[in-house]
Amino acid sequence: MDADTGRDNGLKFSRAALVSDTLFGEDGFRLKPRVWTKSTMKLKDESQRVPSTSAKEHLPYFTGHTKHGPFVADLIDYQRLSKMRSTYVGHPEQLVTNARGVEVTEEATGFWKYIHEGMIHPSFLLHATVTGRSSSRDPNAQNFPKRGKGNMKEVVKAFRRVFKAPDGWVILEADLSQIELRILAWMSKDPVMLEIYRNGGDIHSATAAAANGLTLSQFAALPPEEREMLRFQAKAIKISTG
Repeated sequence: MDADTGRDNGLKFSRAALVSDTLFGEDGFRLKPRVWTKSTMKLKDESQRVPSTSAKEHLPYFTGHTKHGPFVADLIDYQRLSKMRSTYVGHPEQLVTNARGVEVTEEATGFWKYIHEGMIHPSFLLHATVTGRSSSRDPNAQNFPKRGKGNMKEVVKAFRRVFKAPDGWVILEADLSQIELRILAWMSKDPVMLEIYRNGGDIHSATAAAANGLTLSQFAALPPEEREMLRFQAKAIKISTG
């Protein structure tokens, strides 16, 4: 327990170590990791690699597991909800009573840190990323939840309703829609990629179908959740050139 705030900082599923031990440890579910943390993924000794606990990049691989799939799905929802509460919602500056009975000031968290005169003003950067993409900070306005999956759909919808334009203004949202891959197709003149885009197709779905030995018709006939998962996994497939 924290001596200043009086809060319990013990076993929490927001701790990566606990999640890793539960899912991949010898005393846990013993699932076989597929994605490693960026700092350990290139280590030659696999025993030194640390499994990723990312709800976006790794955990979805196990939602279809016969025995532990439902638990992993609930864990993903929990992690996403925890991130929304801490990163996007938070609380204003407030007085709290610590374990010693003394009132202390707890700083604002989440979006409350960035509200000025009732509005949020992110800073947009044009030259901060290695890839050349634009970015934003304080807060990161390009990383707000969009649609949500599973039980998170209604939560995300409720969150997005907090954004309202001032009178006489509108909120405009734009998506570049695979712009890097489209430029790659144009520059390389790859016939397969060009055909997909010219026909209004989805390159990630096409990749997922090919990687799993399916035709596009067979892929489209899969259950929505399975199709979405295979498409998500296909985004990680790297293109190899000679």
